Amino acid sequence: MLAIRTNLELHQELTKRKQIEIQLSESEGQFKALFDHSPDPCWIIDEHNLFRLCNIAAAKTLGYSDIEELASVHPSELSPEFQPDGRESYEKANEMMAIAQRQGVHRFEWSHCRKNGDCFPVEVTLSRLESSDNKYLYCVWRDITERKKAEESLRKLSQAVEQAGESILITDKHGTIEYVNPSFTRMTGYTPEEVMGKNPRVLKSGNQTSEYYQNLWQTITSGKVWSGTISDRRKDGSQYPAIMSISPILDGNNQISHYVGIQQDMTDHQLLEEKFHQAQKMEAIGTLVGGIAHDFNNILAGITGNLYLAKKRSKENPGVQKQLTAVEELSFRAAGLIDQLLTFARKDRVVMQHFSLTPFIKETLKLLRASTPENIAISHDICTDALTIKGDATQLHQVLMNLVNNARDAVEDVLEPAIAIKLEAFVTDDQFIKHHPYFQPGRYAHLSVTDNGVGVPDGSVERIFEPFFTTKEQGKGTGLGLAMAFGAIKTHDGFIEVDSAKGEGSTFHVYLPLVEEEMAPVSPDQEQEALHGNGECILLVDDEADILMVGVEILETLGYQVLSAPDGVAAVDLFLANQDKISLVITDIVMPNLGGIKAIERIREVRPDVKVIFTTGYDKRQALPDAVALGTVELLTKPYNIKELSRCIANQLAS
Repeated sequence: MLAIRTNLELHQELTKRKQIEIQLSESEGQFKALFDHSPDPCWIIDEHNLFRLCNIAAAKTLGYSDIEELASVHPSELSPEFQPDGRESYEKANEMMAIAQRQGVHRFEWSHCRKNGDCFPVEVTLSRLESSDNKYLYCVWRDITERKKAEESLRKLSQAVEQAGESILITDKHGTIEYVNPSFTRMTGYTPEEVMGKNPRVLKSGNQTSEYYQNLWQTITSGKVWSGTISDRRKDGSQYPAIMSISPILDGNNQISHYVGIQQDMTDHQLLEEKFHQAQKMEAIGTLVGGIAHDFNNILAGITGNLYLAKKRSKENPGVQKQLTAVEELSFRAAGLIDQLLTFARKDRVVMQHFSLTPFIKETLKLLRASTPENIAISHDICTDALTIKGDATQLHQVLMNLVNNARDAVEDVLEPAIAIKLEAFVTDDQFIKHHPYFQPGRYAHLSVTDNGVGVPDGSVERIFEPFFTTKEQGKGTGLGLAMAFGAIKTHDGFIEVDSAKGEGSTFHVYLPLVEEEMAPVSPDQEQEALHGNGECILLVDDEADILMVGVEILETLGYQVLSAPDGVAAVDLFLANQDKISLVITDIVMPNLGGIKAIERIREVRPDVKVIFTTGYDKRQALPDAVALGTVELLTKPYNIKELSRCIANQLAS
C-alpha cells in the first residue's frame, strides 16, 4: 500500500510539473508574441546593462532593418553624447538602470538617436523582471516628440499671456474670475488673490450706462466677440481709459465654457490724442494769425507813420511830443504782440543774441508801470549782476508783460492789491535737482512775479500753461498769455513754474540759463536818430492808399524825391519811364494785379542792378520764401520804425 501511494503521489507531481511547464511555455509564447508585435519599442536589458533583445518596433523606430544590429549594445550608444540636462549619456543610463533594479520600476525622459543621427525625445519605463534568475530589465519607450511640441506650444502661450502688456482676464461662463495676468495687476492695482472668485464689476467706474453692459453681455452670451472703449476704476479709486475686447471660449461640445477679456490702457494714447488736438489748435492759431497779421500790421504802419510826422511837426510842444511817443510805443508793442503770436504758432523766426538781462528788465518795468492801475502796489528787487543770457528780447518782454498782466487780473478784487517782481542769480544744488530732475545743473537767472490775488483753483495748476485754458471769467481771458510765455521760455531752454493756492496768491518762477560771455545791455527801446538822404529818387509801391500817402510824406521829410505806384503793374510802367532817375525801389510784396516779387523780376530784366527793399505785413517766411532768386535784398516787416527804415535806405544806397 505504501508503494502504491508513493507512486500515485509521484505521478501527480509529474503531472502538475508538466502542466506548469506547458503553462510556462504558453506564457513565454504569449510574452514573446506581445514583445515582438508591440507597437512601442521594447527591449530586454541584461545584468551588464546591455540590450539583450529588442522588438521590430524598436529597430524600425531607430532606423535599423535587422534587430541583430542592436544586440549587446549599451543604451548610450544609441543616444547623443550628452542628455538635455547636460549629463553624459553613459553615466546617466547606468544610474537610471540601477534605480530601476532597486525600486522595481523607474520612469524618465531620454534623448535617443536614429541611425541617421537625428535625435528625438522619448519617455522610458524600466521594469525589473522578478521571475528571472538573472537581473534583467524590461524596457519600453515611447516617442514623445509631438507631446514635447505641444508642451512647448503651451509654454509659449502661457508665457505670452503672463508677459503680455495688455491686461488679460478669464472668467467662467457665469462671469466669475478664474485667472488674471500680471498686467492686470499693474493696470488695476488688484492682486490675483483679491479678485479671484469675484465678478469683473469690481472695476466698474460708473461711467458706463446699464444699457452699455446689457449690450456687452448679450453680445458675448450669443457667442460673438464684443469690443469697445471703457473707463474702469483702479483699486486706489483713480480711473483709466481702455480699449477692451471680450471673447467666448468654447468647449469640445461647442458650448461656451469661459470668457477671456483683454484690456489695453489708453492713458498714454489719450495724452497723445490731446497733444494732437493741441497741435490742431496751434495750427488754427497760425492760420488765424497769418490772416489778420497783414491787415493789422498795415493799420499799425499807417498809425506809426502818421505819429512820426505828427512828432516832427510838434517839436515846439513837449507835452504833445510825450503823448505821441507813448502812443508810438503802444503801437510797436501791438506789433510785438503779433510777432509773438506768429512765433507761438511757429510762423516766425526767433532772434537769439547775448544780452544783459538786468538792465533790460529794469527798462521793461518802466513800461509795465505805465500800463498798471495806480491802486496796485508794485515792488521790485532787481539784482546788480549783469546776468547775461542768450535770448530774444522781444519774446522776453512779452513774457514779463504777460506775467504782470496775469498778476494784475488776479488782484483785481483784492483789498490791498500788490505785485512783487524779483530778479536774482540762481545756482542749482543737489537738493534742487532732486526735486527738479528735468533741470540741467548750473547757473540761472531767476525771475519771479508774485501777487496776493485769488490764486489758482485746485486741479487747474496742471493745466495753467495749456493754450485756450483760462481760470478767468468769460470775456476777460483768451487762454493764450501763459501758454505763449511757456512756449517762449522753452525756446530759451529755460523753465517756467507756478506756486499757487486758492485764495493765497501765486508766484510764477522763470529760470533762464546764464552764459559766460558778457554783452552790452539791450534796452526795449534804443533811441537813435533817423538818417537823411541827398535828393535820391525812390519808387514807393503799396496797394494801401493810406500807407502810400504817409510813406511818400515820410520819405520826403527824410530828404528823398518820391514816385509812388498802387500796384506792381503801375510800378513797372513808372520804372520804365524813369529808370535812369530811380535809385531805389521800396515795394510791398503782396498786392493785387501784380505782386512785388514779380514786379521786381520784370524791372530787373531791364535793370539788373536795381536796389530793392521789400515790405510786408505778413509772416516773413511766407512773404519772401528762401527759394526766391532775387539776390541780396532787404526785408522790413510792417510797421517798421522810421529810423530803422532810414538806416535800411542808407545801407542800400551805399552798397
